[in-house]
Amino acid sequence: MYERGFFVPLYATAVMPERVPMVETMQCALLATDNGKSTFTIKANEMYCYENGDIVLVGKLEIVVWDTPAEVSAQEKGVAGAVTQGEDSTYIQANKLIYSKQEKLCTIEGKVCIQKPSEALELYTEQLCYNTEKENLFTEQPVAIVHKKNLFKGSGLWATKDLKQYILKRPCGSMELAESLETNQ
Repeated sequence: MYERGFFVPLYATAVMPERVPMVETMQCALLATDNGKSTFTIKANEMYCYENGDIVLVGKLEIVVWDTPAEVSAQEKGVAGAVTQGEDSTYIQANKLIYSKQEKLCTIEGKVCIQKPSEALELYTEQLCYNTEKENLFTEQPVAIVHKKNLFKGSGLWATKDLKQYILKRPCGSMELAESLETNQ
């Protein structure tokens, strides 16, 4: 720490910096389970855990969320990402994840890409938040959604955590409607 023209050791200062991590790790892989069934995995280049319960993950963030929890064998239990990935999986890529325990908010940032192959759905944005209490996703950033053959764009989004329902705020662009719609006459 630098004070008035000379360096002061960090331990000698009266006030500790707010954001000094208690735990730092490189090349981390986390596996979350519920009654022996995998619910999600997270891989990142770096992880920082703070005294207040906040967590920051940075660098090549990869998250896999199972809509239907997958079985985890005894051999796979210490290896995140070793679970067989099913069609119901949701794949998330980003540069950074910030979890605020106090706000019950998880924010992913930087080239966010969510793919849900079972729904033929892809979502792209620069920032997306997940409220762990209300279990919904939201952002005010520009968003692009590719659903089947349609492209939807807008600024702002609210969605259920499974992305089955979403509201695109301030939509822009155009959408092709199927020509096979028949009118009843």
